[in-house]
Amino acid sequence: MLLTIAVADFLPLGTQAQKTDSAKVADNGKALIADRDSKIWLVSNAETLSGIEGRHVKVKALVDAAKRQLRIISVSVISERQAGTRLHDAAFRR
Repeated sequence: MLLTIAVADFLPLGTQAQKTDSAKVADNGKALIADRDSKIWLVSNAETLSGIEGRHVKVKALVDAAKRQLRIISVSVISERQAGTRLHDAAFRR
Protein backbone atom coordinates (compact mmCIF):
# COMPACT_ATOMS: atom_id res chain seq x y z
CA MET A 1 0.00 0.00 0.00
CA LEU A 2 2.89 2.38 0.67
CA LEU A 3 4.84 3.76 -2.26
CA THR A 4 8.36 4.96 -1.75
CA ILE A 5 9.35 8.59 -2.15
CA ALA A 6 12.71 7.41 -3.51
CA VAL A 7 11.07 6.73 -6.89
CA ALA A 8 11.05 10.51 -7.36
CA ASP A 9 14.85 10.46 -7.72
CA PHE A 10 14.38 9.06 -11.23
CA LEU A 11 11.93 11.72 -12.45
CA PRO A 12 13.07 14.39 -14.93
CA LEU A 13 13.93 17.82 -13.52
CA GLY A 14 10.86 19.91 -12.72
CA THR A 15 8.54 16.90 -12.78
CA GLN A 16 6.19 16.42 -9.88
CA ALA A 17 4.59 13.13 -8.91
CA GLN A 18 2.03 12.35 -6.25
CA LYS A 19 3.26 9.75 -3.76
CA THR A 20 2.18 8.29 -0.42
CA ASP A 21 4.68 7.20 2.20
CA SER A 22 5.37 7.14 5.92
CA ALA A 23 7.93 9.40 7.55
CA LYS A 24 8.92 11.15 10.75
CA VAL A 25 8.32 14.88 11.08
CA ALA A 26 11.54 16.74 11.90
CA ASP A 27 11.70 18.54 15.24
CA ASN A 28 11.53 21.91 13.48
CA GLY A 29 8.38 20.85 11.56
CA LYS A 30 9.84 21.93 8.20
CA ALA A 31 11.07 18.58 6.89
CA LEU A 32 10.20 14.89 6.75
CA ILE A 33 12.60 11.98 7.25
CA ALA A 34 11.45 9.06 5.11
CA ASP A 35 11.08 5.79 7.05
CA ARG A 36 12.24 3.66 4.16
CA ASP A 37 15.60 5.27 3.31
CA SER A 38 16.04 8.05 5.92
CA LYS A 39 16.27 10.72 3.22
CA ILE A 40 15.34 14.24 4.30
CA TRP A 41 12.68 16.08 2.30
CA LEU A 42 11.89 19.78 2.77
CA VAL A 43 8.19 20.62 3.05
CA SER A 44 7.00 23.67 1.10
CA ASN A 45 3.78 24.00 3.11
CA ALA A 46 5.20 23.27 6.57
CA GLU A 47 2.12 24.71 8.31
CA THR A 48 0.42 21.36 7.62
CA LEU A 49 2.86 19.75 10.09
CA SER A 50 2.42 22.20 12.96
CA GLY A 51 1.65 20.47 16.22
CA ILE A 52 2.92 17.04 15.14
CA GLU A 53 6.68 17.64 15.24
CA GLY A 54 8.68 14.50 16.04
CA ARG A 55 5.76 12.13 15.27
CA HIS A 56 5.47 9.41 12.64
CA VAL A 57 3.01 10.28 9.89
CA LYS A 58 1.59 8.95 6.67
CA VAL A 59 1.65 11.64 3.98
CA LYS A 60 0.29 12.07 0.51
CA ALA A 61 2.40 14.67 -1.27
CA LEU A 62 3.53 16.11 -4.56
CA VAL A 63 7.23 15.36 -4.94
CA ASP A 64 9.70 17.70 -6.64
CA ALA A 65 12.83 15.56 -6.94
CA ALA A 66 14.96 18.37 -8.38
CA LYS A 67 14.48 20.48 -5.24
CA ARG A 68 14.10 17.49 -2.85
CA GLN A 69 10.89 19.15 -1.76
CA LEU A 70 7.36 17.98 -0.94
CA ARG A 71 4.03 19.76 -1.02
CA ILE A 72 1.77 17.90 1.38
CA ILE A 73 -1.75 17.13 0.21
CA SER A 74 -2.82 15.16 3.29
CA VAL A 75 -1.19 14.00 6.50
CA SER A 76 -2.28 11.61 9.24
CA VAL A 77 -0.46 10.62 12.41
CA ILE A 78 0.48 6.95 12.73
CA SER A 79 -0.03 5.64 16.22
CA GLU A 80 3.17 4.54 17.96
CA ARG A 81 1.78 1.01 18.12
CA GLN A 82 1.70 0.84 14.31
CA ALA A 83 5.06 2.55 13.79
CA GLY A 84 7.25 0.59 16.19
CA THR A 85 8.41 -2.97 16.53
CA ARG A 86 6.31 -5.13 18.80
CA LEU A 87 8.72 -7.23 20.82
CA HIS A 88 5.93 -9.49 22.04
CA ASP A 89 5.26 -10.72 18.46
CA ALA A 90 5.95 -14.38 17.72
CA ALA A 91 8.92 -13.42 15.57
CA PHE A 92 10.80 -12.27 18.67
CA ARG A 93 9.92 -15.16 20.96
CA ARG A 94 12.43 -17.91 21.68
